[in-house]
Amino acid sequence: GEGNAYNVVVANCKIGAIHANYVGGIVGRQEVVHDSAAKVYTSGIQGGSVTGYTEVGGIVGRTLIGAIVDTYSETTVKAYDNIAGGIAGRLLPTKNASYPSCVERAYSVSSVTAKNYAAGIVGYVEDGKLKGDNRYYLFAGTVSTDTSGDDSKKDLIANYSSAGFTDSYIYSNENRSGSTKVTAGEMQSQSFYTGKLGFSTKTWSFAGIETGWMPYLQYYVSSTNQVRLPGQEDFYTKAEVK
Repeated sequence: GEGNAYNVVVANCKIGAIHANYVGGIVGRQEVVHDSAAKVYTSGIQGGSVTGYTEVGGIVGRTLIGAIVDTYSETTVKAYDNIAGGIAGRLLPTKNASYPSCVERAYSVSSVTAKNYAAGIVGYVEDGKLKGDNRYYLFAGTVSTDTSGDDSKKDLIANYSSAGFTDSYIYSNENRSGSTKVTAGEMQSQSFYTGKLGFSTKTWSFAGIETGWMPYLQYYVSSTNQVRLPGQEDFYTKAEVK
């Protein structure tokens, strides 16, 4: 549909259906609204699952002339057919620089699965020049497909080899390509997020990251459930951390 979504956090919900297309944890299909790009910003998903047949994303299923900014995903994302991404399922380019299709300042610790075209941030990018700032990503989840050894499975962005996505980082014990590997120690420093990922202290809170938590959105002040640093149980409450 048309419109903007902001300041939304979805927690512990099962979203979607096996035959559904364009399924997202916040928005299913994101498109232009009159004379401006549709926007999803300062939003996230924690726990639960997002499932569909094709074009499934932790935040947005399909983006056409839309911006996804300051978001995070900690869930299970599954496309029973093709195209799944931790943040966006499918990102379509636009020829108009005033109305960009872009993902900026996002992290995903989600588990992403599809037959083909699965990735930690964006599952599939259409051919063509993307506009806007596509940068500042951190992926620390898992990706799996039924096809190995080709371009249909990528750590961050599947089916996209041209320049346009920059400043990407990955947390993993395995050797990865196409992004800069980051350690747990780096992820426990506020300077990594503000310096490397462009996260603003006006938007994000970094309380607890030195003891194994991920950043969370400032407005989500009622949150006692933060996303856990990958490799540990994800959904502890602060009181359970010793």
